Amino acid sequence: MSIEHTSSKNRFASPVFLLIITLISIFISEILVMLFIAKLPAMSHYYEAVLDGIILTVILYPSLFFFVFKPIKTNLELRIKAESELNKTIEELKKSLDEIKVLHGILPFCAACKKIRNDKGYWDKIENYLLEHSEIQFNHGMCPECRKKYYKEF
Repeated sequence: MSIEHTSSKNRFASPVFLLIITLISIFISEILVMLFIAKLPAMSHYYEAVLDGIILTVILYPSLFFFVFKPIKTNLELRIKAESELNKTIEELKKSLDEIKVLHGILPFCAACKKIRNDKGYWDKIENYLLEHSEIQFNHGMCPECRKKYYKEF
């Protein structure tokens, strides 16, 4: 599951949506404060501030929780999960790369006996060279042509 795929499914976590919900919540709470103040007899600024705080607490904070913080938390959890999966895949790939041993370059070998010249300039059997420079294991056998050539009775 990629990060882009999971975040695109969660449309509530887009910054524009979160901003709109926050502004609407503040606007509605302020309208309610104005309506309550208009219905009530004259009161001090202290009571207006308390009423404003209560309405903000009742409307703004729950809407922020459900429309802002909860989607952000969900998105963060999905990102953390995707990152842990990505780190696991990276570790598996590193482990696989450590197991791969590649021969590269030019191998000088004799056209007649097929021996390979090593780094020190000595000629060695191809089996010895490959055993030393790779993790290959050999199982010797004989092809049908050589069997006829060396063992005529078969």
